[in-house]
Amino acid sequence: MKISGMKNKKILFLIHTLGIGGAEKVLVNLANNLAEKGYQITVMTVIDTGAFREYLNKKVIYQTMFRLPFHISGKSKSGSLQGESSLIKKILKRIYMVLEKL
Repeated sequence: MKISGMKNKKILFLIHTLGIGGAEKVLVNLANNLAEKGYQITVMTVIDTGAFREYLNKKVIYQTMFRLPFHISGKSKSGSLQGESSLIKKILKRIYMVLEKL
């Protein structure tokens, strides 16, 4: 469906992470399809993590609010703050819970 005059529209999607989940997968597919149709798409995450990030089309602008201070190779890139209890994940989880209440 082509909507006249809509091609120059900018759209911002905001999501906590691009971890492995249904909403994240749908968002990546939607952003990629809209970018291919000529819309200027920005996907912004609260925390810069998640396996679906690598599937974003190069036409999609990616931004994040908080970058993780380090990356542990070989660990899951799911983006979840649940599960494994490293100190950094505990701190990030606490920060995220506070921000979520604002």
